[in-house]
Amino acid sequence: MIAYDIEKLERARMIKGWNKTQIAEAAGVSRAAITQIWQGKHKSPSTIKVITEALDLKIEDILVVVEERRAK
Repeated sequence: MIAYDIEKLERARMIKGWNKTQIAEAAGVSRAAITQIWQGKHKSPSTIKVITEALDLKIEDILVVVEERRAK
């Protein structure tokens, strides 16, 4: 499974000195979408992409592979 490294987004946010409202404005998304992403609830690749671009990152910079555990 592919997931997003929210800590990398947070570091990029802090480097820019932006709050989440400023990220939302720069990315052209709602403040609610930013909150959902930071909480791990919003998974839209297109939204993640515009946020990473607003933070001067590439989406590849924040992708992580998570191994899924299978029930026995």
